[in-house]
Amino acid sequence: AGLEFRPFGGGTGKDPLGEGAHVIAVWNQVLAYDLRTQEMKDSLSVLSNNGLTLKVDTSVRYRVKRDELYALQTETGPGYAEVLITPVVRSESRKVFGRYSPEEIYSTKREQVEKEIYEEVVKALAGKHVIVEAVFVRDVEMPVQIQQAIADKLAEEQAAQKMQFTLAKERQEAERKQIEAEGIQKYQTIV
Repeated sequence: AGLEFRPFGGGTGKDPLGEGAHVIAVWNQVLAYDLRTQEMKDSLSVLSNNGLTLKVDTSVRYRVKRDELYALQTETGPGYAEVLITPVVRSESRKVFGRYSPEEIYSTKREQVEKEIYEEVVKALAGKHVIVEAVFVRDVEMPVQIQQAIADKLAEEQAAQKMQFTLAKERQEAERKQIEAEGIQKYQTIV
């Protein structure tokens, strides 16, 4: 869509021009806006709740509200993505990542982090004439030592769960043998 700008009277037209041919004066301009869903990728450094610096790659899918195109043009202009969306996503991402430990971000709570960032971004951009469809955390990089420590801890947790399963299985086997022995004892008594 586009808005017609008339430098010699009238300024920016309020009604968006749709696709197709339109008759406009040679000295007028059309301020074009892409109404399709767009993606913005960003890399930023964030701090986890224990102060560890993480490098995070994010993606945001957004689009312009067609019926609010005039308001977007007059309030923000064509650079709305850099003026509105980028700073909000960075700020809200830093807030949300600061609530979690590196281990949670790396393994168990990634979807929760994405959901919280999305909710915070939507709340911050309410009334700003854009629709944020989704926020994704594409990649989280942390120091190799921390990554290895988290992997080791997860492996140890799996080993502990395996041991608990083995112990439970052995207890059941012991109970089975005890019941079998009691049955044999009763049999011997009867005989």
